[in-house]
Amino acid sequence: MIFPPMEDCLETGNTYKENAIQKVTFYFNRTGIPTISDDSGMEVFSLNNEPGIFSARWYDKNHKNVEGNNRKLIEELHKKNLSESRGKYTTTVVYKDSETVITDSFDIFGIVKDTPKGIYGFDYDFYFYPDKFDNVKSMAELTEQERQMVSARCNALKKLIKKL
Repeated sequence: MIFPPMEDCLETGNTYKENAIQKVTFYFNRTGIPTISDDSGMEVFSLNNEPGIFSARWYDKNHKNVEGNNRKLIEELHKKNLSESRGKYTTTVVYKDSETVITDSFDIFGIVKDTPKGIYGFDYDFYFYPDKFDNVKSMAELTEQERQMVSARCNALKKLIKKL
């Protein structure tokens, strides 16, 4: 089944769960088929859990700007005279069909550092060093298999699938 291009769903929720439910409802209503959606973000504990639900548009509220987001991350850490902070990636996933809405989430904890490393990541991955790898390797340095082991999105989907 092929669908014509659709407009993006506006994310106006105050939580990952609210945004994920908005998106899954938006796309389910347009397609009429069972749908899975998610909302994800990174939270830096020393920055009052920012960027949080605004992770994609932290630097520019109207457009995704990866370079600007990463620059702002370093600037905000340095404003607090920090080179690193505890933090987490979090993902909430939602499944919806005509009768059911099922949600689940997963967090991956680690250290956010002002030193980017790696070549395989995107967004904040170069700055996030997961606990699972002793905070030595950034997400952008992990192999695909290692990334799947710790990915908040992958683990949230695994938990969701068990509920279906």
